[in-house]
Amino acid sequence: MDTKIRLGLVGMGNQGQEYLRAEKYCQQVKIIAAYDTSPTIQQKISSNYPDITIVESLVQLQAQRLDGLILALPHHCYDEIWQELLAFNCPLLKEKPLGRNIKEAQHFINTAKEQGCPIQTAIQRRQHPSYIFLKDQLKNQTITELRAHLHLGFAIELDSPNTWRSDRKTSGGGALLDSGYHLIDLTHYLIGQFELINACLWDGDKLIQAESDSVESEAILLGRQGSTWVKIESKVSGEACANSKTGYKKSEAIEIVTTENSYLANREGVWKNNQPIFHCQRDWEKAIAQQIDDFANNITHNHWNNRIIWDQLPAMQMIERAYSLVFTA
Repeated sequence: MDTKIRLGLVGMGNQGQEYLRAEKYCQQVKIIAAYDTSPTIQQKISSNYPDITIVESLVQLQAQRLDGLILALPHHCYDEIWQELLAFNCPLLKEKPLGRNIKEAQHFINTAKEQGCPIQTAIQRRQHPSYIFLKDQLKNQTITELRAHLHLGFAIELDSPNTWRSDRKTSGGGALLDSGYHLIDLTHYLIGQFELINACLWDGDKLIQAESDSVESEAILLGRQGSTWVKIESKVSGEACANSKTGYKKSEAIEIVTTENSYLANREGVWKNNQPIFHCQRDWEKAIAQQIDDFANNITHNHWNNRIIWDQLPAMQMIERAYSLVFTA
């Protein structure tokens, strides 16, 4: 008898396909059905994953006897179908950001609570072995400085009319709401909340001004928590790299200085005082699989850590505060 948790996937684009690839590492779940409005994507997933039922509507998906939903849609899609998703009356694992702004994030949380649908946000870095190890290393140490960066390495023109990400109304924001969201959450996970001091946004090589409606390709935040200075840098592109297909180097790291030691961590490991102390696989598949299994475990035991989902509101508040510093200056 198959006792695995039965999940449905809403959205089979790039992020949705990461869940499908990660499922092979999952111990507790089975993605049994998936939905997307694109016939091209439907055909692709049907060919690559013949065991998954591909449906053409949420009504058809709801008939699949699901224990939970994974939501991997573009940011603007949720507002129109949120009530339909809540009608499934099952737990939701939603890709970040929690919302395009703090008002939408609060709406999603509150309406899900009213419907009795537990909601969990997909923030994979909390499940990645490197950052879990780093958090343990930092116990009982006084942190004086934290610097984090995430360069996606994409050669994407954000002002292209062909992508929803180029429109602030549909995307909610650019680099800050995308990769920056991960870094803010990771910082909150490692050291707790911090105060925002300043924010700068760029569109290419142009500093975004208050009157602009640009979607930022780069964001830098400066903050402080007690005696700890925080700097976060988020880029869609990154450093130029001739050997890369996109022309840019993908890069991610967090550097932490304490009164006793210095640490550097990324998706490959952790270094203490320039010496390697932990190594792991770089790819996301196992971190995403752990996230899905955690979701399944919460479903099985009806044990939801509300602190983690409510932690997303301070992250959203900081992002909205950063945008307000720029666009109302």
